[in-house]
Amino acid sequence: MKSNDNRLARAFEEAEKREIAQLPEDKNILWTPSADFEDKMAKLICGNKKQYRGLAGFSARRIACIALVVLTMFGTAMSVKAIRKPIVRFLVETNEKFARMISSGQKETTMPETIEKAYTLSDCLRSKGYEMTLESTETLVHYEVYEDASGNKIVFNQSVLASTYITIDAGNLLIEDISVNNNSGKYHQNKATVNLVWTDSGYVFEITAPSSVVREDLINIAKGLKVK
Repeated sequence: MKSNDNRLARAFEEAEKREIAQLPEDKNILWTPSADFEDKMAKLICGNKKQYRGLAGFSARRIACIALVVLTMFGTAMSVKAIRKPIVRFLVETNEKFARMISSGQKETTMPETIEKAYTLSDCLRSKGYEMTLESTETLVHYEVYEDASGNKIVFNQSVLASTYITIDAGNLLIEDISVNNNSGKYHQNKATVNLVWTDSGYVFEITAPSSVVREDLINIAKGLKVK
């Protein structure tokens, strides 16, 4: 059980890394901070300096806060207008409430070190009206992008499990335990997207879809995974 928990934690971290990598560059985000946002940011920074100066935990608190902001930005990146208030809310609420940062690692010789078998969701998503618009297979990552007639996109990622991971207890971030073909996984959502991460046969699988895709449908899509 502990080994499964470790693999799942590493899988979730790898999924978050890929989500962060998909964020647009700063120059491509046309967003001007409001006066209210800048005022709250200034107060938050000032409060941090007063409260944590000289404490050993200051760096860890700052890192946890930044990580949560990045996760929030990914979830709202599809809608620039929605990016302002969620960032402020997470900054203010989680700066005081994060619980811990854990690092660990475990090497398992049975795990593949490269993408030896690429998996796909093409059959399942095609039956739901989605067509593959992009596919790429690299040494450590395989991904596919699907789009329906309305422009809704579903992204599928497959990667090799990493040997280390970091877990951040976000407090307010809702993460649900799920099962995909008897493999443990994690499900989380926000206003813009829903996300499903699970592991199987030494690989991490992730599906990111619009929030209009309900939890049960996303799990059923994941169950349609097949070797290419």
